[in-house]
Amino acid sequence: FLAAFAINESLTNKETIAKWKMYFLLVLGVVIGLLLSAITLIDLYKDEIIPYIDDDFAKACLSINADWTWFEGILGLLFIAFISISFYYFKKVILEKAYYILLISISLFLPLYLAFVVPKIEQYSQGPAIHMLENIAEHDSYITTLGYKSYAHYFYGNVRPYKNDSARDNNWLLSGNIDKPVYFLLHVNDTQNHTNKNMFVVDQEGGFILMKRKVVSE
Repeated sequence: FLAAFAINESLTNKETIAKWKMYFLLVLGVVIGLLLSAITLIDLYKDEIIPYIDDDFAKACLSINADWTWFEGILGLLFIAFISISFYYFKKVILEKAYYILLISISLFLPLYLAFVVPKIEQYSQGPAIHMLENIAEHDSYITTLGYKSYAHYFYGNVRPYKNDSARDNNWLLSGNIDKPVYFLLHVNDTQNHTNKNMFVVDQEGGFILMKRKVVSE
């Protein structure tokens, strides 16, 4: 509302835009556009980046290949182009065109970026965990995380309300007399701190590892 109000006042009163605001818009747009395009180059340069990372979880996350294409990389450059055109019209005090181009560029860019780029960024972060959870969603089992907090297993693991209140206690799930299998989702660098001899590895993708504990009778 405040942005719309300010734009309306500017157009109604034919106000000129301060130079520092115009240049700030240009610099900010260029920086954002370059950063958003640079993200798409991560697969090309991650082998050079990984040796400088100390965290095993981050290294494992970067091991995923997201299969970037030229289209995702060009989105940030197109954003810079639109911002530059808008800047040009602001300098010429052609405010209507400047605002229209600025608003249209943002309205187009954000949905496209959300649709094409964000899902690939997710592959480095929560993507592997979601994939593993979806694979066990139909199993009659308990699912929980160890070493970190997440709601992902409630959504993608299709967790139902537990009839056994003991299932809310991770200590019971780890070493108690469980009545059905338990799946544990962990970061790859947390296995030594949060596992025991009753658990075994089921799957591992990116920075996540899925472990299982069977019922004793199985």
